Amino acid sequence: IVRIQEPRALLEEACHIVVDQGGFGIAWIGKASSDYKTLTLAVSQGIEVVALGASLFLAADSDDPDLGIPNTALETSQPVFCNDVLTAADHDRTCYDANNRGYRSVVALPLITVDEVFGVMVLYAREANYFDDEELKLLSELAGDISFALQAIENEKRASFLACYDALTALPNTTLFLDRLSQLIQAAQRENNTVFVIALNLDRFKELNDTYGRHVGDQ
Repeated sequence: IVRIQEPRALLEEACHIVVDQGGFGIAWIGKASSDYKTLTLAVSQGIEVVALGASLFLAADSDDPDLGIPNTALETSQPVFCNDVLTAADHDRTCYDANNRGYRSVVALPLITVDEVFGVMVLYAREANYFDDEELKLLSELAGDISFALQAIENEKRASFLACYDALTALPNTTLFLDRLSQLIQAAQRENNTVFVIALNLDRFKELNDTYGRHVGDQ
């Protein structure tokens, strides 16, 4: 999975692996919002997306304690599991959903990159008491691999962005400007036209930086 260069394809392959090769009945990954208060279904395996999306707990605010296991994993950045969903089905929406589908054990694995908690991977197992120490260690390694791959994709995107855009303003940098200017000049030459470049400068900008500090100049 770490060779995949597109986030959705990466997540789909991860769910595919744990269902088709790992023996889990259902796998889904929810992406956390920027404030970590909601989870949005990203991908799923072993269940129709429409059916999963209709589940109440996926649309719930993670501040709602009824969300249960995914919420706790999101808050603590630690794997959270339930080895008997019958004991928690009345107050945990994830366990309730798993029980209704005929599953007895559930685990939620946080996906953590360097900068943030990306989201949560949730797995359903048919057997009770499925998640022992060895299984949790293996699944934590899988979650770590997924997180590493997500970070690698983000790093690649960031490097590509910084090659052509300014990190401070997000505006095209000199490299991209010269590339586009070269294209314009070539097009103008072919059509026997002319290209004009207008350069603007801020008067006494150095004085502003020297007086108030570079952070004010950046603003």
